[in-house]
Amino acid sequence: MSNKTKGILDGRKCKAFTLIELLIVIVIIGILAGLVVFSVRSAIIKARDAQAKNAVREVKTAVETWLAENSGRSLVDEFGNGRVIDVKMGTFADSQGNSLLNHNPIDGQGKAVTLKVMSGNQYRIEGKTAGEPNKCWVATNISSIGDNLGGNAYQCQN
Repeated sequence: MSNKTKGILDGRKCKAFTLIELLIVIVIIGILAGLVVFSVRSAIIKARDAQAKNAVREVKTAVETWLAENSGRSLVDEFGNGRVIDVKMGTFADSQGNSLLNHNPIDGQGKAVTLKVMSGNQYRIEGKTAGEPNKCWVATNISSIGDNLGGNAYQCQN
């Protein structure tokens, strides 16, 4: 190709993207990818928090069912006063011996939901959140604490 025809191919000029245009496109794609990753991470944390909150509710239901079916026994008699228990499938069974939980309840960090047995039949159930360290979803039958499953996470105690 001679200098006269440089940049010309079959009678047309060759056109291409400049380096600046390519860099701008790459930066835009990078920003969009970052937004997608952030959105996915946020969705995962929300899903784990919902899972933890539901697990605490399931354990509360199992405890209340167990207390109703075993009216002569207390949680202290069964587990001991002040103990913190990792709740698992089979921890609470109905009168026929069937587990009141059909799976191991998991909190937002992938660990077991805990039950703290207090005097008599008082208890506090905690499941850690996925997003905030040292924050837990809490359910209890202690009136001074209340049933705290209204949407707020509280400081973990167990």
